[in-house]
Amino acid sequence: MDERVWKAVHECVLEAGGASTRSALLAAFMAGTARLVPCDAGVGVFDRELRCVACDGWDERARRDYNDYFRTRVPFIGYDEALAARSGRDVVPWLDYGETEFMRDFGRGLDLAYGLSPFRPALPLNISVQRSRRGPSFGASDCEALDALNAQLNNLLAVAERLGRADYAAWTAERVRGALPALSPREAAVLALCAEPLTIGQVASALAIGRRTAETHMARVFEKLGVRSRREALDGDGPD
Repeated sequence: MDERVWKAVHECVLEAGGASTRSALLAAFMAGTARLVPCDAGVGVFDRELRCVACDGWDERARRDYNDYFRTRVPFIGYDEALAARSGRDVVPWLDYGETEFMRDFGRGLDLAYGLSPFRPALPLNISVQRSRRGPSFGASDCEALDALNAQLNNLLAVAERLGRADYAAWTAERVRGALPALSPREAAVLALCAEPLTIGQVASALAIGRRTAETHMARVFEKLGVRSRREALDGDGPD
């Protein structure tokens, strides 16, 4: 990942880490996403049932109608047996769908042209962004940036929930930022995920790399920071 993009992701993490509530954390990530992946037609955070978790303006009927429409009419999303979104084509060319009911009732009002809606089964939540005809389509760099934001969003939520410390995410992000000059972007990503009690396999999955590659990155992090464990890496204390 481009170093500029990686630093922008961490700026978003720092801002979100200072949030005192879950809704404020989500809002910070949506704002950071809009800056990093410009999306003039909207940004949202969805769970695997295609339910927007960052807004409370939908009643149950509206949510059901929205989901029923996507499951039966829009082919870019795949579903599992429980009818939860499990995969899909990342870039959605809304312009190719013509005068469908969805475009007539919703899309045309926003002038939707392109969507970037990755659904990663390993992540409970996924950020989705949309662009109008005024902007270009999404490219590979946009996909990469959004994947990084999604991984960090889920990581911070998990840390806050499991440890019950509102300031923990911000503290961890500061530790990562302090280490950035010595670490490569990928090594810094591994260190960020060390804050969450993930297995090395889960770290590899979150970063879309192989297990052996993740182990190599982690070993280099320990070597560069002069530590022997994840705890020492995050505490900033080397071996006695």
